[in-house]
Amino acid sequence: VVRRIDWEKGEGEIGFSLLDEWQGRGRGSALVYKCTARLFTESGLDGLWATVRVTNEASQRLMRRVGFEECGFYPRDFILGGKPVAQLLYRMDRGRAERLIP
Repeated sequence: VVRRIDWEKGEGEIGFSLLDEWQGRGRGSALVYKCTARLFTESGLDGLWATVRVTNEASQRLMRRVGFEECGFYPRDFILGGKPVAQLLYRMDRGRAERLIP
């Protein structure tokens, strides 16, 4: 899913979720990789970003594996289940994508 597109800045946020039975099989990586490639090829966006919970190590590994760079903490916590949850920010720009994605 692409959301929060800022056409003036040329960037958008990507988000994804997999059912438990699909996790740990490389499908998340394939999904993010293909979506990222298609977005840079077809959308005209120059950058993509995503947030990942600090406790979600599998998603952090996935983002790094497909070429996103960790940029530190997202400036505000998300509220999940009534509690604040810190998020890490990941980014990829068009130049990096072109080097990584055939």
